[in-house]
Amino acid sequence: MSKNSTGVLTFIIGTALGVTAGLYLNSENGKKLRSKTAKKLSKMEATIEDKVNKAYDDLKSKISDTASNVKSASSNVKEATHNIKDAAGNMKESAKV
Repeated sequence: MSKNSTGVLTFIIGTALGVTAGLYLNSENGKKLRSKTAKKLSKMEATIEDKVNKAYDDLKSKISDTASNVKSASSNVKEATHNIKDAAGNMKESAKV
């Protein structure tokens, strides 16, 4: 078979499949299938949207918790630094005596 005849045959088969699919999807069974598929897709969309929203809320909460932890740790470091400076100052004063 030549390259041209293979291309023509592929085109004819593709056209036949397209026509068959079109006829089926416009039949009563095809309409039912499209309706079921649309309902399933709608449910899937709602489920995905819920999961994305939950993941977003969880991430937002974790970021907020992490920010609070960082602020707390920063405050603790500042307090520890202040305490070390005070202790060093006290040692310095004790050493003078």
